[in-house]
Amino acid sequence: MAGLNALIMVVNVAVAEGLLLLLSKQGDRPVALFVSPAGRSLKRRGFFFLGAAVGLVLVGHGLGYLRLHHLDRQLRALQARTPGIRVSLIQGNIPQDEKWDSLAANRIRSRYRSHTQAAMREGAQVVLWPEASYPMALSRAGTVPWFSPWMEAGSGLLIGSLTQSGERSFNSALWLDAGMVRDVADKVHLVPFGEYVPYQDYLSFAHALTQAVGNFYPGEKGQSLATPYGPWGVLICYEDLFGSLARALVAEGAQVLVNLTNDAWYERSSAPYQHVVYSQYRALESRRYLLRATNTGVTAIIDPLGRIVSQLPWFAQTRLDGVIWPIGMSDLK
Repeated sequence: MAGLNALIMVVNVAVAEGLLLLLSKQGDRPVALFVSPAGRSLKRRGFFFLGAAVGLVLVGHGLGYLRLHHLDRQLRALQARTPGIRVSLIQGNIPQDEKWDSLAANRIRSRYRSHTQAAMREGAQVVLWPEASYPMALSRAGTVPWFSPWMEAGSGLLIGSLTQSGERSFNSALWLDAGMVRDVADKVHLVPFGEYVPYQDYLSFAHALTQAVGNFYPGEKGQSLATPYGPWGVLICYEDLFGSLARALVAEGAQVLVNLTNDAWYERSSAPYQHVVYSQYRALESRRYLLRATNTGVTAIIDPLGRIVSQLPWFAQTRLDGVIWPIGMSDLK
């Protein structure tokens, strides 16, 4: 991403320099950024910079195409020699004003259970629920009684839920098997004034705000979920915007990336489409499959080249089935 940002910056500077020179008159003092009027004509200098900008774009596009073509061949070879994992992403489409309504909790849980059981009957090995999809806080260890009666041993369920440890609350992702919590990963990059209040010691009104918005604690950076299919790195909510978080997960061995989020806040604006682009960047940068489970928004399966393999429509109560492959450090070079 840093290299792409640098290329965009250099091209923009070259275009600006070229246009400024072309708009300057010979003999006048040019308003260009770097070039003095001595020597070649201003127009020739302007065309030189514009040509350089076009050349950089073409070279970058060509090198990128060759690199992606090489990685695509490696990915197809990996898929041919290795069995994939059947996954199912549940999009609950719960309205924002119902998510934490205690009267709606049983209906919400039943909706997710129905889709999950159907997916498992049809062969899903891992089922994913979105961020904070379980409508009440869960403990971070032991058996969750509500799941035990209907979850079979060996069935993987990755859900988003609020969790508690003593007096501390977390925005978490939990891996469950047969109703037992096997591992937990917590959101690292919390939303200021949404999930915590910064500088509470210095803000006189902080205590009232904390009671209103909650006071969550951050998780440990680079902490993946231990699963039967290798380590899975989870990015919760808007954490896919931060490349450093995804890199830390991959550096610690994550073979699959997951984004659990809820884009219902954005309603029918362009924001959910803008958000999913960041997930595509994280998949491409890390060379990992990225599973994006949303309450509503762009629920999608993204391959290690940043391509959306499949996705769901907005504001639909449904699920997305697909196959992914865990990617190790040396699989795609």
